[in-house]
Amino acid sequence: MATYRDILRELYARAGKDAKFCIERVEDAARGLGSPQRSLSAVHVAGSNGKGSVTAMLAAYARKAGWRTGMFTSPHLHRYTERMRVDGREIPRSDVVRLFKALDAHVARGDIPWLTFFEITTLMAFRWFAERDVDLAVVEVGMGGRLDATNVLLPRATAITSISLEHLRILGPTLTAIAREKAGILKPGVPVVLGRIPDAPRRVIERRARRLGCELWRPGREYSFEDREDGTFDYEGPGASIQGIRTRLPGRHQVGNAAVAVALADMLRTHGYPLDEQALRAGLRSVRWPGRLERVARDPETILDCAHNPDGLRSLVRTMKGRRFHLVFGGMADKPITRMLTLLEPITHRLYVTAPGVPRALMPRDYPRKIKAIRIDSVARAVDRARADARKKGGDVLVTGSIFTISEARAHIKKLKDTDPLITM
Repeated sequence: MATYRDILRELYARAGKDAKFCIERVEDAARGLGSPQRSLSAVHVAGSNGKGSVTAMLAAYARKAGWRTGMFTSPHLHRYTERMRVDGREIPRSDVVRLFKALDAHVARGDIPWLTFFEITTLMAFRWFAERDVDLAVVEVGMGGRLDATNVLLPRATAITSISLEHLRILGPTLTAIAREKAGILKPGVPVVLGRIPDAPRRVIERRARRLGCELWRPGREYSFEDREDGTFDYEGPGASIQGIRTRLPGRHQVGNAAVAVALADMLRTHGYPLDEQALRAGLRSVRWPGRLERVARDPETILDCAHNPDGLRSLVRTMKGRRFHLVFGGMADKPITRMLTLLEPITHRLYVTAPGVPRALMPRDYPRKIKAIRIDSVARAVDRARADARKKGGDVLVTGSIFTISEARAHIKKLKDTDPLITM
């Protein structure tokens, strides 16, 4: 009998680097499964940065409002089951086994096409949410939007949190090209909330929204927010005026993400989800999203943040302005590493470069020689060295870069045992 670990091995075998994005394949498979996504009332969230935070915030609000809430995110930090949750609880391993075997049987019979790791994970999530009869599914895009497996959804509302340079070989070399890919989640007549997006890529999204007849909410126009030094912010939108909102997630950039989540809650009023201000406040105060400016240890203070691209690092540097760290960094080979480390210089006392155990990671020996850093192959050893140096010489520790670096560092510091292998989607 297949075990959970057996199923993970089968799933991970489908994550080959040669797999091609193909939304038609996912649509065919979904039809063969009875289109479980069609029964879902969903919100679909894309963006270069912030989409996971917005997904977590909106799902936390929906739970506090009393709605049975599904949440789909990727990648996982420690366990594959983190990707699919209902009312904050991860999918049971037994359901992962059952759902995978059922879908794989359809593939074996030829009822549905062969599926990649992320495609089958997405369809398993939609089928599980449908079985659990969720009131609202909050779904984060995996990569891009137009060709992402999650784009078989017909959502109630969509959001695009931000546009920055990422996954250039897949999504395109410019902000406008990336905006076109992310705008691919827009559906005819389905309203969309935008975060703060630069003018040129925003205009790409606006043109598509007009063509599809999508109601468009933009910050400073259809909705607005103003943040204060104490970390609270005021929101003004078409259906709500709320003062003094606070989110649990640290960092000034999270105010903008929280405002997108509030705007989505405001937008959902017209789809049978009355805005519950008390639940909204409670949800934003309760939301947890590990690995985002997370303090995981003291003596020395150790902070983890998965700022994986230049815009994310700029937000991190603004938040940590005036401080300098023993900084552990591990990034992917397809990222602009030299540029990213240059952005981190104002908050770096000593740099330790490392690599998580995933194929796309840039090995320390392959960092440009001009980068002055202590090069350590293991994330765990790099963290231990940085923490030892901080204790001896004074200072705090910051671990940043890829979410896979954060995953290994967090598991090591917290001595976590119940973890699954990492994967890049």
